[in-house]
Amino acid sequence: MNTLKHHKPFILLTLLCTSIVAYSQEHNPFDDNNPFTKLLKIYKENQPLVLDESIAYTSAGSPQNFNPTKLHSIADLKRPLGNGDYSVNVVFYCTQWCLHAPGKGVPYKLGRATGKMSKPISALLYEGTLKKINRKQLNSTAWKIQARIKFENMNQADHQLIDELIPQYKDQLKENEWDKILNDFQKIPLKTVLFNEAIKHQPPKIQKLGQVCFSLIAAQEYLNKKNLSPDQLSDKLFEHTSSIMKENEGLDDTTSRWIAVNKNIIARFIVDSGNLKDNLLEFRILNDAKDKPNITLNDIMEGSGDDEGESLMGYPIGQGAQIPIIEPDVDTTNVELIYATTTDAKSVSVDYMVSDSNAQQIQFDIFRSDESRLTNNSIKIGTATITDQEDISIGEHDNVMLISNIPLLPDTRMPFIIVVSNCKGETDTTHFQKWLLGAVAHGFDRYAMEGGWVWSTLFQSYELPPWEINMVRNLKQVDMYNEVIQFDWMSDCGIDKPGFPELEGRKLKNQIINWIISYTNHPGDVVDLHLIGHSRGTVVITQAINNLLNDPVGNGIKGSYIELTLLDPHPANNDLQKIWGNWGTPGTIHSCGFQGALEINIAKNMTTDFQKTVHDPYLLIPPGINSVDVWWQATDADKLCSQPDQEYIQNLWGMIQGSSIRNNSGLPIDFLSHAFTDKNILGIGYIGHNQVPLVYEKQAVESGTLNRSKQF
Repeated sequence: MNTLKHHKPFILLTLLCTSIVAYSQEHNPFDDNNPFTKLLKIYKENQPLVLDESIAYTSAGSPQNFNPTKLHSIADLKRPLGNGDYSVNVVFYCTQWCLHAPGKGVPYKLGRATGKMSKPISALLYEGTLKKINRKQLNSTAWKIQARIKFENMNQADHQLIDELIPQYKDQLKENEWDKILNDFQKIPLKTVLFNEAIKHQPPKIQKLGQVCFSLIAAQEYLNKKNLSPDQLSDKLFEHTSSIMKENEGLDDTTSRWIAVNKNIIARFIVDSGNLKDNLLEFRILNDAKDKPNITLNDIMEGSGDDEGESLMGYPIGQGAQIPIIEPDVDTTNVELIYATTTDAKSVSVDYMVSDSNAQQIQFDIFRSDESRLTNNSIKIGTATITDQEDISIGEHDNVMLISNIPLLPDTRMPFIIVVSNCKGETDTTHFQKWLLGAVAHGFDRYAMEGGWVWSTLFQSYELPPWEINMVRNLKQVDMYNEVIQFDWMSDCGIDKPGFPELEGRKLKNQIINWIISYTNHPGDVVDLHLIGHSRGTVVITQAINNLLNDPVGNGIKGSYIELTLLDPHPANNDLQKIWGNWGTPGTIHSCGFQGALEINIAKNMTTDFQKTVHDPYLLIPPGINSVDVWWQATDADKLCSQPDQEYIQNLWGMIQGSSIRNNSGLPIDFLSHAFTDKNILGIGYIGHNQVPLVYEKQAVESGTLNRSKQF
């Protein structure tokens, strides 16, 4: 497919920003050994845009009784137009970096768009304007193409535009003949002599080339800076035009000249708003029935050249540079964004107000960003075009779905979701933030059994397991969670009475709600949750999430991405696991002591009696959970020697797949069923029930692989 056929409805209108003459049409009489002359030859063959008024069309007489009909829709670009007068809105883009807000009130005449980069620049601006992409961003990318910045040296926003709008020119943008021009130019021995002194005795053409090179070197210094926004580029590169506009006083600055596009069409531009604003194309069609009875707006913009796809290009009668792109005003509307959010962690909806419009559609772009505004690091994750007449009518529109089935995974490096509407080139934005809250809960501790204060006094203090403290710290420092709750239920985890995991689950739910209320004041914000529990602590976190989802206050997590990590889960309930423990072999001598049948039976009886008494509930995975992963071990107790926890006597299998989990989430559970029999794994030794949190800490948390825009 010849892509230029689809980019004809534009006119490339440029002023002589750098006063470059048509080198390619003149004979070069200068010494070939002159270094400037050598550069001139290369430049003639590689001009990105030829800014030469001499190739403009001839003027036409002003039409009598001009009374235009305004064209309003995209369909008007292709439908046949009869004899008559017409007008259509056009957006003006500056072609180069040397003027600030040029063109307002300056008269123009039309010619042909030529130059090595004229087609990709024109296609970029045309496609981007129709898609309502931010005009400053489009102009910035067009400058970089014209300045011959290589594709790989552009920033992410430029890459996204090129990939979306002009992928057919991507390879061409990777070539750069200007490197040789600038490199050779910088090798010319100017010594201590100022540049102007070095070239002032050269012929005028050589002087102009030197000015172009110096201008381009200065511009590339900024255009190559990937951290500069389009707004900042404008401030750095533009020169103000007050003196230039003053020079144009006395010229025909109220209207542009009428020109003859061909024998059937005369046209002109009315530039009354200037750069990046809405201006006007006016034209008259005089159809010749024998020649071409039906002319479309595309025909007018195409020009009459033999090179298919050549576009009209405008040249100034004064100074300045602009590229007008047609934008039918029916495709624009006045939209004020009010609110955006997600209700299911995989879609974005928005509230907005339409105050005046006869639009056929409204377009929104959705980004992830590192700030609450668009930056060079922002990544587009979707585009929505709203065509339903109810949703584009005047009035307030609530909860309009823009994108769906795009997992909005946790990522505190890119926590903001930004919605952008483009209205006549003016953008309006709204955003919401995705916070990330973690919680870690330990399991049973035999020193915390009822009467545990005695054990605590004699053997150890009531302290949280070191792994829990380390994991909380690393989740915040390494994986950049906004906050992690270090849940402490040591005083209750060993009491031999039922109901304590359920009670502690309600306590954890309340801590989560309190954090949400304290930290999410911006409308639409959501809090992603990652709850991690070990052993009996898995009962606590599953109880907490069930309570949270069923609590009206828990609506604060509507739209949250919720991840549960179960580390060797072990509800204390004899009925829930048919094979719930791996006991040591009687009579085996370990480095940590002798393991006999009596010792094993005592441990067995204590465990079964405790589990019969407390009778913990199933692990219930409710609807609304986005991901569940289970880490479990199956190491023989004989291989373990970890006094005082006595895992060499019993090593509880926290998970026999599916035996104690009721999964109502509708999603598969990711079982990481490792036996962990290698005693050298991760430098921990054999992995038993109490070592699973250490494995998770090493393999997931400390590696920094969590919270990276993917499932945990």
